[in-house]
Amino acid sequence: MEYKEDRESVQLTNEGQKIFGIFHRPITNEKFPAVLICHGLAGHKTGRFRLYVDLAERLTKEGIGVLRIDFRGSGDSDGKFSEAKIEGMVSDALAALDYLNTRDDVDKTRIGIYGKSFGGAIAILAGKVFSNVKSIALWAPFFNANQWKDLWLKFKDSNMPQEIKDNLLSFNGQSIGLSFLEQIFLINLVESLEYLHKVPMLHIHGAKDPVIDVSHATDFKSHREKATATNEFLILPEADHDFSRIKDRLYAMDVTTKWFKNTL
Repeated sequence: MEYKEDRESVQLTNEGQKIFGIFHRPITNEKFPAVLICHGLAGHKTGRFRLYVDLAERLTKEGIGVLRIDFRGSGDSDGKFSEAKIEGMVSDALAALDYLNTRDDVDKTRIGIYGKSFGGAIAILAGKVFSNVKSIALWAPFFNANQWKDLWLKFKDSNMPQEIKDNLLSFNGQSIGLSFLEQIFLINLVESLEYLHKVPMLHIHGAKDPVIDVSHATDFKSHREKATATNEFLILPEADHDFSRIKDRLYAMDVTTKWFKNTL
């Protein structure tokens, strides 16, 4: 059965910040499962190539509600990206999950999280705190900052030219606060992954990802070996970070839609 959908604008207030989102609601008289979409660093709720909109439409056709939000400092939401903090993004994700949990039409026992890139790390951190998550799907997720460790050591060297430092303090054309950059190099997902060992997890990564390389996928996989829930790890040989090839993007969306349909 293919469901039609209705869309609602969502405005949440979290820690004094207005967080804006879109909720895709399958038209049905029965309660339905729902998924929160967590975008990546300096991203937004639409996604590149309208990825998050397309994915939400696919899920809604299967009877799964979807909430897409802009984290504070991104998209339409309040705040400045240069003042972003990891705990603030996690808090926004938790506020969105609480919103899903309070909707009368959502089945509270069937809530999932999708995260891409740095949004994958936020999904894991929020999933540990939100005790009711039933399934997680990750695309090209960030595991830790080891990939850039040498660059970080050079950054802290006072002899590095200021121009290079300025370039490192920007991402997707937006300024990154130094304190946020320091947080990124301290992030540790191991404890959260261990806590989520009973939660099914899908991981899709591109072998040609120049942003979050496949070493992150290897780390995720090694820390999910003892998980009691289902794991699915897929490496797409030609895919980049944004799944720019239509073929890769459509395949990843199909797999993710089936994943949530089977695990929620």
